[in-house]
Amino acid sequence: MYRPFLLVGLGGSGGKTLRFVKRDLHKRLRAVGWNDGIPEGWQFLHIDTPTIADGQELNDIVAPLDNDEYVGLVGDGVTFRDVANQLDATPNLASDLVGWRIDAADLKVPIGVGAGQFRAVGRTVAMVHGREIRNRIRNSFDRISTPGSYAELGELYQRVTGNSAAASTPSPHVIVVSSLAGGTGAGLLMNVCDLINEIGESDGVMAMLYTPEVFGSVSGAGGGVYPNSLAAISEVLNGYWWHGDNKGLEDTVVRPRKNTDLLQAGAASPLSSGGPNYPFLIGLRNAEGASFGSDTSLFGMVGSAISTWMTDIGVQDRLIAYQQTNWENSARSNMPGVDVLVNSGDSGEVGSRRSRRLVLPG
Repeated sequence: MYRPFLLVGLGGSGGKTLRFVKRDLHKRLRAVGWNDGIPEGWQFLHIDTPTIADGQELNDIVAPLDNDEYVGLVGDGVTFRDVANQLDATPNLASDLVGWRIDAADLKVPIGVGAGQFRAVGRTVAMVHGREIRNRIRNSFDRISTPGSYAELGELYQRVTGNSAAASTPSPHVIVVSSLAGGTGAGLLMNVCDLINEIGESDGVMAMLYTPEVFGSVSGAGGGVYPNSLAAISEVLNGYWWHGDNKGLEDTVVRPRKNTDLLQAGAASPLSSGGPNYPFLIGLRNAEGASFGSDTSLFGMVGSAISTWMTDIGVQDRLIAYQQTNWENSARSNMPGVDVLVNSGDSGEVGSRRSRRLVLPG
């Protein structure tokens, strides 16, 4: 039985990668005589700041996603001051803004075309539009969970393998693709992963995270990509590390946290950790040192890898088994010393689990 998938692309690089996944899926499906398009059980969702999806320069190489697969959070003509005013209209969010809130008067970036490598802009937009984001994610899960969706995946499985699909309804596998280096994707990452986990329809979130070296040759990349990446990966580490809320530090039992911004988005369930459950770092070079040449080439390679995971049962089973078992076992055999970061209370759990590098073929 083919497993249902929800693929979420954040920011420009995440959306471009999803386009390559769809292209390769179409090729694989046509090769086995399947002409009914992408199954409903494989959902795509691209979330970004611009009104119109980024990546028009790739249209001659790879087709855009469908219009209903794109969520442009900032409407035409909307300024950052407009967004900031919406945030200010929710007083109970004030404590969550301490230390990173941007003064709208100081921002010169037209957010209708992107977050301009400001992670705080992406996070601000995520907080204001959290309910919309959650509703779109919820809608994708609803499309996956229909009886017709599972039946279609079973029919495709039988077409490809010649075997009857087992009568089962496996939980969706979620892959989030984002850059660590930019503004929108890196700013949305934690909120989106938290909302996915709060909805509770999947077995965790696997994140494919592009490191700053990927964008070294991109015109206008600027010097912000490295500080952004350091801050983003630190946030991912902290999200996993802190297993509860930030109150009652004297408690022996840490309580699940209820972030105000998630509650504003409609989240009902508290979380015991934050961010992606299984983050993989993706650089421009593989383990043998071979370079993919450009960010676009790398997006294509990652897209091809993801399409393989979706259509190859053996690869799929090994990947999921690694996530659910070997990840934990590997973590416990790779314990760092105490006080590696800040909090000595749980250093081994975080430092070992959260650093994995995905190796793609050259």
